[in-house]
Amino acid sequence: MISMKIGIITYHCVPNFGAQLQVFSTVSYLRNHGYTPIVINWYPEDLEQGYQFTPQQQLDEHAKFMEEFLPVTRLCRTEDEIISVVNEENIDGLIFGSDAILGYRTFLSRINIVKRGIHLLKKKSDTSFPNPFWACFAAKLNRRIPIAMMSASSMNSRYYQIHDPLRKKMGKALMNYDYLSVRDDWTQKMVNYLTRGRIFPVITPDPVFGFNHNASEHIPTKEEILSKYGLPDKYILLSFDDSPKIFSEHWVEDFEKLAQKAGCATVSLYMDGDIAFKKKVKYTIDMPLATLDWYALIKYSQGYVGYKMHAIVTSLHNANPFYSFDEYGIVKLKYFVNNKSSKIYHILKDADLLINRCTALGRSFKAPSPEIVLDCILNFDKIKCQNFSDKQLTKYLNMMNKIEDVFNQ
Repeated sequence: MISMKIGIITYHCVPNFGAQLQVFSTVSYLRNHGYTPIVINWYPEDLEQGYQFTPQQQLDEHAKFMEEFLPVTRLCRTEDEIISVVNEENIDGLIFGSDAILGYRTFLSRINIVKRGIHLLKKKSDTSFPNPFWACFAAKLNRRIPIAMMSASSMNSRYYQIHDPLRKKMGKALMNYDYLSVRDDWTQKMVNYLTRGRIFPVITPDPVFGFNHNASEHIPTKEEILSKYGLPDKYILLSFDDSPKIFSEHWVEDFEKLAQKAGCATVSLYMDGDIAFKKKVKYTIDMPLATLDWYALIKYSQGYVGYKMHAIVTSLHNANPFYSFDEYGIVKLKYFVNNKSSKIYHILKDADLLINRCTALGRSFKAPSPEIVLDCILNFDKIKCQNFSDKQLTKYLNMMNKIEDVFNQ
């Protein structure tokens, strides 16, 4: 019996650890359940150019991961090339997502007020409409195939600024999906708004909540990680960019001293950008950093402190301590922050773990003290987190079962 070939369209090749983990989780699930997954290699030129400042050695590391773990099609720059690939590969169904595939930049949100005046940000392929994430091309395929959107996010999209006729077109596109779920309540409201109430999608987990279930055999062991990076048994990760607005050197030094008294080393972990503190703490994990090592470093740590959403998901999935400096949300008048569009705020509210988060946006932001952050790590409620993680895995598997039902009708 020939297995069904399922195409996946998501952020798979960007130099982002979380993006690659979520698609690999989906690929692994499909393989484990008898399907043949294939990732549609859509990578528009402007999206690729957006990562031109990422060091080449880290780009090469992400490309290596894609080559080793992701079955991809030939490169597609346009929608027509996607159509050709889907037809040529005889793909039987398509999964769109997860990640911020419903991100849309309205005209007003592209206006950036700077000292020299008003600057209009350029349109981007992945945050404009239409683009392949909205599946408008599905009607042009040589045969009708089922399509599913799973755990989509809209990345702070100001959907309330979208009006007819564009709203009507976007709503019509969403109505074509045979299954549609979203990752957070902001995106849920966006879909409901665009479809004028005809779709109120269920909120489902990020695929990384199924990573241990789907791809455990690929995760490096703790012994391998400690040996490879020369780390002690107990360590806490700090992972930030090089922006001076968040921390002073004094903050980092105090945190390291407090962590050391608690029996934990402090480690600076490379993130998508530069490492702010690589010369200020004893241990540094620099680039190039493999995606699976990034996951394992968080999994085996005593705690993660930083920005990234998928780092928080990885921590939640493994019931591991964390403190989130949340950079998602919509800032108004430079001081006021609407947290409701934050993916991290949504998931931590659902987990009843908002105590382990602060918003890092707005000019009025002041970092919590090292004592507060470390206390949240050391006194983390692992039982509560494990119960939440178990529920998320159940929801994830239910979602995948429903997607399978769509493909097997």
